[in-house]
Amino acid sequence: MNDYLATAHSGAGRSMKSLELIVERIILSSRWLLVVFCPGLAAMRRTTPASN
Repeated sequence: MNDYLATAHSGAGRSMKSLELIVERIILSSRWLLVVFCPGLAAMRRTTPASN
Protein backbone atom coordinates (compact mmCIF):
# COMPACT_ATOMS: atom_id res chain seq x y z
CA MET A 1 0.00 0.00 0.00
CA ASN A 2 2.84 2.39 0.81
CA ASP A 3 4.41 1.84 -2.61
CA TYR A 4 1.12 2.70 -4.30
CA LEU A 5 0.81 5.96 -2.34
CA ALA A 6 4.42 6.88 -3.09
CA THR A 7 3.86 6.27 -6.81
CA ALA A 8 0.61 8.25 -6.84
CA HIS A 9 2.21 11.11 -4.95
CA SER A 10 5.24 11.30 -7.25
CA GLY A 11 2.94 11.31 -10.29
CA ALA A 12 0.94 14.21 -8.82
CA GLY A 13 4.17 16.05 -8.10
CA ARG A 14 5.30 15.64 -11.68
CA SER A 15 2.01 16.90 -13.08
CA MET A 16 2.06 19.91 -10.74
CA LYS A 17 5.62 20.69 -11.82
CA SER A 18 4.66 20.52 -15.50
CA LEU A 19 1.63 22.73 -14.81
CA GLU A 20 3.91 25.17 -13.01
CA LEU A 21 6.27 25.25 -15.99
CA ILE A 22 3.39 25.86 -18.42
CA VAL A 23 2.08 28.77 -16.34
CA GLU A 24 5.60 30.18 -16.05
CA ARG A 25 6.07 30.05 -19.83
CA ILE A 26 2.73 31.78 -20.43
CA ILE A 27 3.60 34.57 -17.99
CA LEU A 28 7.07 35.11 -19.44
CA SER A 29 5.84 35.10 -23.04
CA SER A 30 3.04 37.55 -22.21
CA ARG A 31 5.64 39.99 -20.89
CA TRP A 32 7.17 40.14 -24.37
CA LEU A 33 3.76 40.85 -25.88
CA LEU A 34 3.49 43.85 -23.54
CA VAL A 35 6.92 45.07 -24.66
CA VAL A 36 5.54 45.36 -28.21
CA PHE A 37 2.01 46.46 -27.30
CA CYS A 38 2.72 49.33 -24.87
CA PRO A 39 5.08 51.37 -27.10
CA GLY A 40 2.59 50.88 -29.95
CA LEU A 41 -0.17 52.36 -27.81
CA ALA A 42 2.06 55.26 -26.79
CA ALA A 43 2.92 56.01 -30.42
CA MET A 44 -0.74 55.82 -31.41
CA ARG A 45 -1.75 58.18 -28.60
CA ARG A 46 0.83 60.77 -29.72
CA THR A 47 -0.45 60.79 -33.32
CA THR A 48 -4.16 60.93 -32.40
CA PRO A 49 -5.52 64.46 -31.80
CA ALA A 50 -7.19 65.18 -28.46
CA SER A 51 -10.99 65.11 -28.59
CA ASN A 52 -11.69 67.83 -25.99
